Amino acid sequence: MNRSESPVNRIKVTDLQRSLSRTINEVALSDTAVVVEKSGLPVAVLVSYREFEEARRLAGLKALNQAVRAIGPIAEAEGWTEEDVTVEVDKAKRDVAAKKYGRRRKH
Repeated sequence: MNRSESPVNRIKVTDLQRSLSRTINEVALSDTAVVVEKSGLPVAVLVSYREFEEARRLAGLKALNQAVRAIGPIAEAEGWTEEDVTVEVDKAKRDVAAKKYGRRRKH
């Protein structure tokens, strides 16, 4: 079942405080999302960890697709091969990891 087809429940913050354990179990064991409302307005959504990871994966794929579309014309104009692009992407990933996690870049 797609997330867009999955059931969505709503709960007030005050009700969530009283039934947090039950609500977490419901979310974790089903495809049900729970919209948390405060003063009648949606402020958060509880989804299973599996759904969260899937959303992150899809966001990553979307970003990768956008990057590939942006790099394609440049690579073609420069005469780069697919292997050249792969090497450059790997270098960029190592640079980002080094900046983010303080790791030294491998050459």
